[in-house]
Amino acid sequence: MKSRDALLFLLLPAYSVVAGAECWKPDPSPSKVVFVASQAGAPFEGSFRSFSGCICLDPANPETGNMEINIDTAAVDTGIPEFDDALRGADFFDTARWPTARFTSTAIKSTGEGKYSVRGQFTLRDITREIEVPFSMTPAQAGGMQISGQTVIKRLDYNIGLGEWRDTRWVGDEVTLRFTVALTQDDGKGVGATAPTP
Repeated sequence: MKSRDALLFLLLPAYSVVAGAECWKPDPSPSKVVFVASQAGAPFEGSFRSFSGCICLDPANPETGNMEINIDTAAVDTGIPEFDDALRGADFFDTARWPTARFTSTAIKSTGEGKYSVRGQFTLRDITREIEVPFSMTPAQAGGMQISGQTVIKRLDYNIGLGEWRDTRWVGDEVTLRFTVALTQDDGKGVGATAPTP
């Protein structure tokens, strides 16, 4: 076998996997990215109204997929303008310095029919930590796909809440991140368009 033919033979399986993957992008209008925390022992909820990204997934070979999600932290919305302003400030998200929270996957695995778990790097403010997020991906009634899931992070791991706000008697450390996101096909195949290394 000629060296060129041998190279093509080695690359063929990798490119076949990518060809089976479909890439999707979020449609923010019907979607929800929500966080639930507690203040003085009482739960409160907020959401992010602006986010983007790309999810590439082949259900037959989920381990070849990847995803990247970018959240505009300045688009935080708790329904209380004064609270939103505080969350954008230096003690919390500090959106003037770090306007984007980012999740980039490192591994995806199947956990059942239409169910998956993704592990990756989550960056908030200037801190990056590994998290794992269980999610489901199913066809949406209006067409396209829908992805939903949730995970729990600790805000103090990311320096969210400085000074007096580090006291967990006032703001709880655990924060639940919950999402239900409508997806439309991404013909540009932005994230995940390249073949994995053979």
